[in-house]
Amino acid sequence: MRAIIGMLATVIFLATASMPANAADTVHGSLRIVDPWSKATIGKNGAAYFMIMNHGDQMDRLVGVETPATDKAEIHTHLMEDGVMKMRQIKAIEVHPGAPAVLKPGGDHIMLFNLKKKWVTGETMPLTLVFERAGKVDVMVNIMPWNASGEGHGMSTTMDHDETALKEEAKGLMKKFAGELKGELVSAMKSGGPLNAIGVCNVKAPQIADKISEASGWTVARSSHKLRNPSNEADDFTAKAIAEFLARQANGEKPGTMVKAGISEENGARVFRMVKAIPTGKVCLACHGAETVTPEVEAALMEHYPDDKARGFKIGEMRGVFTLKKELN
Repeated sequence: MRAIIGMLATVIFLATASMPANAADTVHGSLRIVDPWSKATIGKNGAAYFMIMNHGDQMDRLVGVETPATDKAEIHTHLMEDGVMKMRQIKAIEVHPGAPAVLKPGGDHIMLFNLKKKWVTGETMPLTLVFERAGKVDVMVNIMPWNASGEGHGMSTTMDHDETALKEEAKGLMKKFAGELKGELVSAMKSGGPLNAIGVCNVKAPQIADKISEASGWTVARSSHKLRNPSNEADDFTAKAIAEFLARQANGEKPGTMVKAGISEENGARVFRMVKAIPTGKVCLACHGAETVTPEVEAALMEHYPDDKARGFKIGEMRGVFTLKKELN
């Protein structure tokens, strides 16, 4: 039983593993600083922008900034006061697991006062970010043209930053969903083996998805090309992602790395979508395999899922997907 539970944990980990870092990122422990940039100097002051991702399980806070480029660097934001947009210093920026903090023009940013030199396009400025938990993180800020909006600097555009933040948020929700489901499944396996686990997938999994969806403002679900629960039928975006993943799998790619994300228009609204493949682990074969499914488990499956098609999988094959979406303002 311990071996089965251990394999279950491995399957959950593989299904929610972190995506690789970009070449321009700075990684420090569980934090990743994405694409720091600033504009070429046209006055005495400047500003720096970037995104902070937290891959840990505890919230951290950006509480300070240091740089030899100036004697005074502060964390600032923009606020609307009496119909006028004003800039204000703030003490910290919270960075929660799975919810990246995006510093960009018109929002939170690093204010650089009385720069000691004029920075020109193509140079890099040293910056040290001070975090409450992680401590000091050194990054290099790429200097872009003075009229830049975040686009055209060879890395991520401002829109890319927003989409990357959505991807990280979706990945955090997947991890939360998988983690809570894992806890329920481990408890069920300990108390009654695969027969109990069937009940968890039938009742608990939809409840967990609904709870996370309501709390986050996302729609969080699972689907498959071989459905067990007909209520998990794939919509058009998910179905196309599944078909793409199956083709990639047929060409030898492992499903654990397969992710499809993007912004689509649905019913007149812009919607961010993300689909990630779920590979079959050894423990999954007790309910999703072929000859590995016992008569007792087969009978229980027929009771809960009369139209069950989620059978005949082999270790490593894609047996389903996480599918998430969020309507954008």
